[in-house]
Amino acid sequence: MAGRLTPLLPLALAVAWPAQGLDLEYRGVIGGTEAGSAYVRVESDGERYRVRGMMRTHGVWDVLAPWNARFVVTGRIEGGRVTPEALVLHEKDRRKDRTIRVADGVLRQLKDGKLRPERPAPAGVDLMSALWVRARCEAEQVLNNGRHYYTMTRTAHAVGDDGVERCEYAIVDDDGERSKGRIELAERGGRHVPLLVTIDAGIARGLELVRAGAEPLIDDWEDAPVPAALALDREGSTAP
Repeated sequence: MAGRLTPLLPLALAVAWPAQGLDLEYRGVIGGTEAGSAYVRVESDGERYRVRGMMRTHGVWDVLAPWNARFVVTGRIEGGRVTPEALVLHEKDRRKDRTIRVADGVLRQLKDGKLRPERPAPAGVDLMSALWVRARCEAEQVLNNGRHYYTMTRTAHAVGDDGVERCEYAIVDDDGERSKGRIELAERGGRHVPLLVTIDAGIARGLELVRAGAEPLIDDWEDAPVPAALALDREGSTAP
């Protein structure tokens, strides 16, 4: 999580998703300065869910370190817990163009047009499912960004008079590097969602909620196609 809060490309699924979900707009912040924007759409029928999003840099950061990404995560809700099934992420910056797909316990990656060797999926629940489908200040949790996982231990927890739940975490990534995180949660649009997410690994970066609503906050939700090299399962059949 010392890296970017990664997003994904949408997948076409044979599921009748609700016409309306919850749309969220976030401001991206790096070092206390506005650096970009993020749009997230959460759709669920109570048993299945889909989270889609897009993020990009703005202003000075779009000159210094341009980056944009799209994502989609789908899964099931069982016993109050999320079970992710598929994650697709496309991100592009000045140095790389990468698409990853995580499904069936396998991570597949296409980087700069080249298919990389398959790897086991990272441990834990992906950040998108954890933050926008079942946001909770768990005492211990393992989350991943599709490629790397992070072991998070809660160090502080409080609920203010304003109803906002605030927690702080000590974070250790799968390379042993340490950072600190903070999250603020509250009800918006009938769903418990992050108002603030920050990661401090030398320089603080994160997302701050700007607005939420049932109506689409942005029209550009066209799903980019999953590259054929990533859309096939190990038996060679097309993934759902």
